[in-house]
Amino acid sequence: MVSCSRPEPGGTGPKSKPPVPIDEPPAITLLAVGDINLGRQCGQSLLTEGAHYPFGHLRSWIESFDLAFCNLESNISEQGGETVKPDNRLIFTSPPVAAIALRRSGWDIVSTANNHSSDYGIRALNETVMHLQAAGVPFNGTALFASDLYQPTYLKVKGRTIAFLAVTDVSNAPVAGTALERHLNVADRECLLPALQIAEQTADLTILSYHGGNEYVDWPTARTRRFLHWAVDNGVDLVLGHHPHVIQGVETYKGALIIYSLGNFTFYQGGQPYWTDYGMAASISIGRKGVLSSQFVPIRAHFQPRPVQEKILRGKVLARLAFLSNGLAKPGANESEQPGIIYEEGELRHGDN
Repeated sequence: MVSCSRPEPGGTGPKSKPPVPIDEPPAITLLAVGDINLGRQCGQSLLTEGAHYPFGHLRSWIESFDLAFCNLESNISEQGGETVKPDNRLIFTSPPVAAIALRRSGWDIVSTANNHSSDYGIRALNETVMHLQAAGVPFNGTALFASDLYQPTYLKVKGRTIAFLAVTDVSNAPVAGTALERHLNVADRECLLPALQIAEQTADLTILSYHGGNEYVDWPTARTRRFLHWAVDNGVDLVLGHHPHVIQGVETYKGALIIYSLGNFTFYQGGQPYWTDYGMAASISIGRKGVLSSQFVPIRAHFQPRPVQEKILRGKVLARLAFLSNGLAKPGANESEQPGIIYEEGELRHGDN
């Protein structure tokens, strides 16, 4: 590949000219939220209420951003009106109308790589891909064919190209050596590195969606931090993390922004434990060289989530985020240990929720 670099301005002698300033292009605004479950009770409401549910009340807010991201933690499949396994609440699916709801509400990119990607089997995973494609919702993380895995999804915004990749470090079904291995992006360095190298050459910015860590734990695991630091070392500019169902801290590493866990959004767990009721929406401004700024909006997670309005409660959530972020600044401090539900020694093992 031929690369062109801008020559250094200036020179020697009296005819030298001062450097010409490069105008900063308009900032790209990104909204990022965490876990969205459009199955279970939310799926039943979708069937009765239609595609304006559950985001209709937030549509103008979502669409006010240049890009809007969420982690779709329920596949989209036709199960004859069933949206959760009668004998196992940890297996659920969204009805097909969910894809239309995502598109109409303004979501521009979704991650489909998570521990629920294969709920209801490979057929449901493939249905999810087809429903999102039919609705015109860009996504990354799962694929109909192995050849389409670990391929960036490109988004053109304000004259710039953003490469988006999604991986998971947990699964509710075995991956290695099974059919699922041919349909799911896992957090494997050897698999991901070529994709990051391609993104570095073909895009202005690379965003990585990462599903991993421990559920209901305040701190990212040492394993998660090592992997995400490695990702930044290899070209990632922004990390959007999820899976713990509670918020975790935010870190700047080598100029890149790492959000370890956005917490829940449309994933209602009845406050069990307490902090699952409160996620955060990240409002991120992206410039020519990466992230310019970020702000965080406390969210009351529910079937129909809303920004937290109560001043005291909003301050409590933001204070918690500040505490968790400050804790990450201490080398080796506040890193939880990861249990065996991970991709290790060639095997992606079972996740919990």
